[in-house]
Amino acid sequence: MPLLQFETGGQSGGMRGGDYCVTDRYEHYVLTAKMFALAAYRLMKDGAALAKKIKAENPPRMTPDEWRTMKAGLSTVRSKEMQPIPWFGPTIDEPEPPKKQQ
Repeated sequence: MPLLQFETGGQSGGMRGGDYCVTDRYEHYVLTAKMFALAAYRLMKDGAALAKKIKAENPPRMTPDEWRTMKAGLSTVRSKEMQPIPWFGPTIDEPEPPKKQQ
């Protein structure tokens, strides 16, 4: 079945950021729950007719094994030797930079 992702209101800031804040508890919790419940109801009423129609009109783009293979390829670990970033100051091997004269 296709995936539908939607966002709701009642918050500000980045979803996983340090500035995330719930600004309207009713909108954030209650209205969001109502929207999800209504979506589920509409999909499942009449013996799940709408869900079955959507599923029939949207066949999977890959088999479960193809999906697993694709996901395994995405989680490949690659490593690269770290290089110091010069503007963060000296490392153990580097001398202290000269002080600017005022």
